[in-house]
Amino acid sequence: MFVSNKKFTYCCLYIVLFIMTLCAYDAYATSAGQLPLNTKALTLANSVTAHPPGHMSMHYNPAGLSLLEEGFFYSQGLQLVNIRRRDAFSPDPNFEINFDRGKIMSSDDSVSNSNNRGHSRRLYFPFMGTMDSPISFAPVPISFSYREPSSSWTFAWGVFMPVSWSTAHTGGDPARFQSEKQYQNHLVYASPSIGYQVSNYLSVGVSLCLGQSVYGLESDMRILTKEMANLLSKKKIEYYGSFFEWKPILTPFDKISDFELELRDDFATSANIGVLWEPVQWITIGGVYRSPIMTRLKGDYRIEYSREFKGLVEIVNESSQQSSNQIEQNMNDIIKTMTGSGESGKAIINNYWYPQQIQLGVKLKPFEKLKVMLDIKWQNWSAIDRQSIEFGSDLKTLALYSTQYPENERPSANQIVIEKHFDDTFNYGVGLEYQLYESLCVRTGYEYRPTASSDEYFDLTTLPTTHLIGAGVGIRMKKRLTINLGLGFIFNTRDTIKANTSNNLNIADDPIHSPYPGQDYYLDIHSFILSANVSMPL
Repeated sequence: MFVSNKKFTYCCLYIVLFIMTLCAYDAYATSAGQLPLNTKALTLANSVTAHPPGHMSMHYNPAGLSLLEEGFFYSQGLQLVNIRRRDAFSPDPNFEINFDRGKIMSSDDSVSNSNNRGHSRRLYFPFMGTMDSPISFAPVPISFSYREPSSSWTFAWGVFMPVSWSTAHTGGDPARFQSEKQYQNHLVYASPSIGYQVSNYLSVGVSLCLGQSVYGLESDMRILTKEMANLLSKKKIEYYGSFFEWKPILTPFDKISDFELELRDDFATSANIGVLWEPVQWITIGGVYRSPIMTRLKGDYRIEYSREFKGLVEIVNESSQQSSNQIEQNMNDIIKTMTGSGESGKAIINNYWYPQQIQLGVKLKPFEKLKVMLDIKWQNWSAIDRQSIEFGSDLKTLALYSTQYPENERPSANQIVIEKHFDDTFNYGVGLEYQLYESLCVRTGYEYRPTASSDEYFDLTTLPTTHLIGAGVGIRMKKRLTINLGLGFIFNTRDTIKANTSNNLNIADDPIHSPYPGQDYYLDIHSFILSANVSMPL
C-alpha cells in the first residue's frame, strides 16, 4: 500500500513543526505564566475560562474540548516576542561603608547612575544549548483533536508552554551582578486530554501534562563589604607599598568570579481539570483547576575566577604575614586554597515548582453578536517561602562569602538559600468579542497581573506588577479552516525599590543575596507579542 503524496507531505510537515517546537521556546515566571499560549487567549487577555480557545482548552479549561468540531483536527500556532527591559540604579547619597583606611560611597560603584536597555533574551534549545536573541520565535502550540460524529467524547493532545521567562544582558551591564543571563521555562511536550459533554448545558474535561522544566543563570559575583575593603587595601599597601603597584587592581566593586548554573527536570507532571456550564443561552460559567507543576531540577554549576581575583590569590600565597583580625585571617586562609581557574560540580534544586491555580470566568451575551468575558485567577504563590540551591560539595567561593557574616549567622558553603516569601495573587481580566460578519470577529481584552513579591524580597529575577492589553481577529474560512491573528502589549508602571529595602537586592552586609547595597533600583518592562494560529481538518 502506498501513502498518497498529500498525506506524506502533511506527515513530514507535522514532524518538522514538532521538532521546531522542541528546539526553541521562551516566553515568561512569577506573574507572567500563561502567555503567549494561544492567539485567541492573548487577544482576550486570558479571559477565556468560559469561552475556551479551541485546542488550547486543554490548558485554559479542558471542558471546552467538548465544543470542538467532529472529525480529526490539527492546530498550529506561531509566536514572536520582543521584550524591552530597563534596569536603572542611582546611589543613595547617605549610604557609605566605613573601613580601616577610608570609606566606600555608593556613588563609587560602577553601576551608580547607569542603566541598560536590555532587549535580548536567553533562548533554550533542548539537546543543543542556549543562545541570545532580541526576538524569540516559537512555533507553538501544536495540537490535535478527534471527535466521532454524534459522540459526547473529544480526545486531544498537544505541546505548549504554560510558564517561561528569560533575560540576557551584555557584558558591563549593571544587572550583571545578579542576573546577567537567566531563563526558566516549562514546556509540556505531552498532554493527553479528554472532554465529555454531560448534557446540552454541562461539559467537563481533564488534561494530564508531562513536561520539561529548565532553569539557567549566569551572574558575576562580588563581595562589597568592609571586610573585603580592609583586606584589599592592606594587600595593596602592606605587600606592595602603594596602591598603583598592585596589578591587576581589584576593588570591592569588582567581580571575583563568574557563576553559571544549568538545571533541568525532563519528567515534570501536572494536571488541569475544568467544567463548563450554560444555565441559560446568554450566560456561560467556566472553572478550571491547575495543579502545581512539581519539579526536581538537577544539573551542573561552574565558577570561573576573574583575572583580578587570581592576582589576589597569588599575593596571599606569596605572603607569610598573619592578620590580627580573625575575619581577615579566615579570608586569607580560604583565598590560599582558591588556586586554579575555578570550581565546578553538580547542583540540585529540590521541590522547585509552580503553584496551583484556580480560575473562574463568566461569558455574557447581552445581544447576539457581542460576547463579554470576565475572569479572575487565584494563584497559590504563598506556598513558596524560599528556594534552595544545593551543591554536591562545599564551594570555596561560598566559604569566602560566609566569612563576611557573624559566626552564628554564617551560611553553608554547599547551599544557597534565597528567601522569597511570596504572596498569593489574584489576576483579573475582561475580554470583548464582536461578530462583525459570519466569517469575521474582532477581539480585545485587558488583564491586571500583580506580582507575588513584596519590595522586601524583590530581586532582578522577579517580575513586577504588569498589565496586558490584547487585540486581534478571528477568521472563519471555507472547508472549516480557522485563522486567528493577535497582538499583545505588556507593560508596567515604573517600579522603584529604594536603597536598603530589599533583602535580595540592595541592603548592606549580605553579599550573597544583596549585591547592590546603597543603590535605588528602577525597572521598566515593555513587551510586544505577535501571534497567529491556524486550525484545520485532516
